Amino acid sequence: MQDCSTDFEFLPIDVSLGRCFRYYQATETGTPQIWTGDVGATNGNYYANYYFTKMRAAPSVTLTAGTLIGFGSLTYDSATSGTTYVSIYGNSNATGARKYFTFSLKLESEL
Repeated sequence: MQDCSTDFEFLPIDVSLGRCFRYYQATETGTPQIWTGDVGATNGNYYANYYFTKMRAAPSVTLTAGTLIGFGSLTYDSATSGTTYVSIYGNSNATGARKYFTFSLKLESEL
């Protein structure tokens, strides 16, 4: 270590990472999020995925559907999403117990 200070501000890694999360967050590739539960043929199911850190603005969302068991499709619901969570709507196509869907997310809130 040197005896003089630098022009750079030292921040702990958790503080730096938290600042980065305000602009970009993503689920790990190969480790999708999952929703499971009982469904009816005519109703859908919402899943709220809470962010690690509140984002600086409502992010653009890239939703990639994975396995759909009992669901015809997944959609991102921008009307019920915001800076702290994203709503995923699963459109069910079969009545039954223990249906599920998996998905991955990429959230970007650039300047």
